Amino acid sequence: MVGMVLEVLKPIKAELAQGLDAPTMLTLCRAVGYPWRPRLLAPGTTVPRFMLQILHGHTAWSHLPHVAGQRLTASASGQARPRLPLGGWQPLVRRTATA
Repeated sequence: MVGMVLEVLKPIKAELAQGLDAPTMLTLCRAVGYPWRPRLLAPGTTVPRFMLQILHGHTAWSHLPHVAGQRLTASASGQARPRLPLGGWQPLVRRTATA
């Protein structure tokens, strides 16, 4: 059963990754007036990592660097997520649901 679920999730993960690229995320943040500094955990990096965490069964923060293929600490991810604007999530959800 678990194997079937993982197989079904593969194309969903790939499709989400394409729709959550950095330019898209930065455009959405600009649209809601969210200012950010260029940094490693900008919205274009943080949102896809958050979605990966959810798609991997809400994996532990310490496991997230392995899943995302990036060497970032759990602490850095935990500090970056609350900085994301709530207003940026709404268009993202609509866009993802439409796709």
